[in-house]
Amino acid sequence: MFDQCSGLVLPGLRGQVSDQHRVAGILAGTFIEVWWLAGCHVDPDTDVMAWIDEIVQRRVADSRPAGPSAANPTSPGWGVLGALWAHNIEVELAGLLRRRHSPPQ
Repeated sequence: MFDQCSGLVLPGLRGQVSDQHRVAGILAGTFIEVWWLAGCHVDPDTDVMAWIDEIVQRRVADSRPAGPSAANPTSPGWGVLGALWAHNIEVELAGLLRRRHSPPQ
């Protein structure tokens, strides 16, 4: 599912989030959530892409920094801790997919 859907999700996500670490973390976190919740969606009429997009939108909103910098979209706000979080979640997804983790280009 990751291979089929991540390429469809990524352009829209990049259009909403400019920080590459946040994009990577949101994408990986989304598919970890999909991995864990996939068994809950057994209805053959489930619109998988709509379901994944709902997860992406929630994760985009949840990833916005709180406080004064949140009002200024050009403020970095994520810093080193955000990059570390994104890296860790990417490593977790790579493990679930039984793939080696390679950092974003």
